[in-house]
Amino acid sequence: AKKITVSGYADKGTGKATINAKYAQQRAEKVAKSLQEKGIAADRMTVNSYGDTVQPFAENDRNRCVIVVGE
Repeated sequence: AKKITVSGYADKGTGKATINAKYAQQRAEKVAKSLQEKGIAADRMTVNSYGDTVQPFAENDRNRCVIVVGE
């Protein structure tokens, strides 16, 4: 993969939108940092945070996640 997108999410069932946005951003940044430590250059990564505005999974608790996509 030449480009990697790291997207953080939070569940809508708990917390308020502002704190969930913060948690989602922190999750995404932690994963991006870990990938950099494994040798993936930062300029190959895009880091996004969707907070609780996007829910990739039907089960609430599963939305406390980071999804990494390589292109």
